[in-house]
Amino acid sequence: MTMRAQPQAEACSEKERLVDDYGAAVNEYGRTVNMLKHRMGVLLKDEYGEIRNFVEVSRTRCEAAHQALEEHVREHGC
Repeated sequence: MTMRAQPQAEACSEKERLVDDYGAAVNEYGRTVNMLKHRMGVLLKDEYGEIRNFVEVSRTRCEAAHQALEEHVREHGC
């Protein structure tokens, strides 16, 4: 019995969009963490809090984008 490779499913445009969104969110989160890392010790407490809040918003967006991608894959099997 010979096994044939299954043809790859056609690209799903919604999955591609979600992957792009997730990639953008990951990049934004990385930039905000690096900004905070490089400015620690030189920021005033209020400035640190503002940047830390921005990092938290970026992290939340990243998690939401990842969840949307995972949900799409789970529902559509693509």
